Parts: sequence; C-alpha cells; structure tokens
Amino acid sequence: MSGLRGELLRTTFLPVAVLALAAILVAGLWLRNAATQRFEGDGQQTGRAQVSVPRGVEAAPGHGVPAPLRQQHRRIAIGCALAAIAVLAALAAVLLRIDGQVLRPLRALADDPRCASADGRDELAAVQARIDGLLRRIDDDRQLLLQHTRQSAHYQADAARAGAGRAQFLAVVGDRLRQPLQAIELFVASLQRHAGTPAQHQAIERLQQSANAARRLLDELLLHARLEAGVVQVQPARVEIRALFATLQAAMIAGAAADAPAMRWRDNALAVRSDPALLSILLQHLVANARDSAAGGRVLVAARRRGRDVRLEVRDNGVGIAGLHQGQIFETFFQLSRSERHRERRLGLGLPICARIATLLGSDIGMRSALGRGSVFWIDLPAAATVDPTRPGAAADTGRGKLGPTPLLPASG
Repeated sequence: MSGLRGELLRTTFLPVAVLALAAILVAGLWLRNAATQRFEGDGQQTGRAQVSVPRGVEAAPGHGVPAPLRQQHRRIAIGCALAAIAVLAALAAVLLRIDGQVLRPLRALADDPRCASADGRDELAAVQARIDGLLRRIDDDRQLLLQHTRQSAHYQADAARAGAGRAQFLAVVGDRLRQPLQAIELFVASLQRHAGTPAQHQAIERLQQSANAARRLLDELLLHARLEAGVVQVQPARVEIRALFATLQAAMIAGAAADAPAMRWRDNALAVRSDPALLSILLQHLVANARDSAAGGRVLVAARRRGRDVRLEVRDNGVGIAGLHQGQIFETFFQLSRSERHRERRLGLGLPICARIATLLGSDIGMRSALGRGSVFWIDLPAAATVDPTRPGAAADTGRGKLGPTPLLPASG
C-alpha cells in the first residue's frame, strides 16, 4: 500500500471506523437492555411470573431467558451487525472514490521526476514539493500576465494615437485634394457661361461631369479609408424617414440619366434612431447601385415596421446578382461586369462601405437576389416614435410614366 493511502487510513478512516463501530456497539447494548426492561415491565403488568435478568448479566441461551426476549436480542444483534457492515462498506466506497479522484493525481505528482530528491523523501514530501513548484509557476505566470497587460495597455495607447494621427492625416489630405477639384468645378462653371458654340457647351459639360466623378471617387476613397482606420464616430439621433427620403430623392433627380429607372419612395411615416449622416451615405450607395442595375426599370425604396425595428430596403427589378457573386459583392474593389459607363464612376467600394457603416450602426446588410428578377438590400434599425401619418407626403412617386410589368422580388422574410 502506498504511503499516501496508508497515511489516509491511519489518520482518518481507521479512527472513523473505530468510532462508528463503538457507537453501533453502545447502541446495541442500550437497545438490548431497553428490550429486557420493557419485557419485564410487561410481565409484571399482566401478572405472569417472569424470570428477572440482572442488569449487566447475560443469561446463557435457553437458561432463564424466555424465548420472546431471546428473539428480540437476536434481532438487535443482527441489526447491529448489518449496521456495522454498512458503515464499513460506506467507508470503503469513500476510500475508493478518494483514491481515484484525489490520491491518484497526488501520486502522479509525486511520481513526477521533477519531484525526486536526493535524500529520498516520501510521497507526501514529494507532493508538497510539487505543489510548491506549481505555486511558484502560478506566481510567475501572474507576473507575466501583469507584464503583458501593461504592454497591451501601452499598445492600445499607441493605437489610439495612431488612429488620431490617421484621422488628422485623412482630414488634411481630403481638404488639400478637394481644393483643386473645387477650383476646377468653379473654372468649368465660368467657362460654361462664356461658351459660344454647341460643341464648346458639350465639351465643357463633359469636363464638368469628369470633375464631379473625380470628386465623388475621392470622397468614396476617403470615406473608406476613414472607416478602415476606425476614426468614424457614430452620433445617434432621431431620423425622420420622410426627410431622409426627400433628401435622397432630390439628389437622385439631380443626377438622373436619360435611362434612369422609375423611383418610388415609401416612408410610411416612420422614424429610426441612428446616425443621420452615416445612414444617408448608406442608403445613397444602395440606391445608386439599384439605379445602375435597373436602368429603364424601377426601384422601390421603402421603410417597413418589423416589431420594434424599422427595415429600410431598396428593391430593383434589374439584372440581379448571380449566386456565385453574392458572397463577393461586399469585398473591397469587387465589381460586377456591367457597362463601362457604370464601371468608370465606380471603384467597387459602395457595398463594402455600406457593410462597414451598418456594423457601426449596430446592424447588418441583408440581401437577396436572382438573375433576371432584380435584387433587394435591407438594414434593420431601432424604431423611434412615429410621426403623424395624416400629414401629406407619406409616400412619393417619381419616374418615367407607369411602372413596367416586371415583378420585384417578394417581401423579405
């Protein structure tokens, strides 16, 4: 028997077993005397002759002890024996459980070669040495963790300073790059007033379109860089969907091409809690993509109540997106094979920007599309208190005549 098990038996289980057996013996003697006294008392009350058994003196079986009393004594003895066996079995089961769950790991610690000593210490001393070693390792690990925590705080401070530096750099670069573009736009506008021939007007108009496209691409690049740098701050406020749609509608009408799709806007007198500027940029990109996809078709921009949220969705009945590309459209600089006119004024950053803005707003961009049937994109935002639905302008339609027969995608889940 190993030293750990023997020490546990000597110090714990043997004393407990002796005390338990002594208690059972005392209880058996007390029950035996109580049974004898009760039997004698019953005999005196009924007037029958009884053979008294002096307290503390046991008569031999069959000599002076009545049969009923002998049966009671026998039952008491059997009960005490069973109780002793049960106690010993319980102690043995506890010992086996402790041996499997406590002693075995301790013996494994004691058998560790790192616990061996030159003076041949016993298992308990080896376990104590091993535990002391583990405590030292825990203390070393704690010190290492504190050191890494301080380094992490230092790195976070450096990252915060770097982020602030990137934000300042992007602001300065954006300002410096916008100035010449604004000057070009002003110069082109001046030329437009002095143009004398239709050819000059046409050339100046193309120059104006190129300057506008360059400014939009620059704005898109700078916004993407600011989102990647993590310097965009969300400023939530109440956003009236009607006012938001009116602003987007005016921008879409100003830049509409000859083959622009019919646009329908449905605000349903709803409002959300979000960042107005970021939400406007997100919807502007989604609407621009839908308009390019559904040239000559139709686009629906709607707000729908969904429980405690409001779903803003943009639908079109354009060419749609193949399933092969639906997992790639949110990747940076990814573009579908569309007309060169659309590719010239796109960098493949619109949907990635939308996805990052949606993350900042605490939501995700959902989409569903099918080739030849169009696409639908949506975002769910927390609803704010609704406006008065009796006010005019709850829904507005613009576009070229009536909507065509091509169906839009069915309502999203």
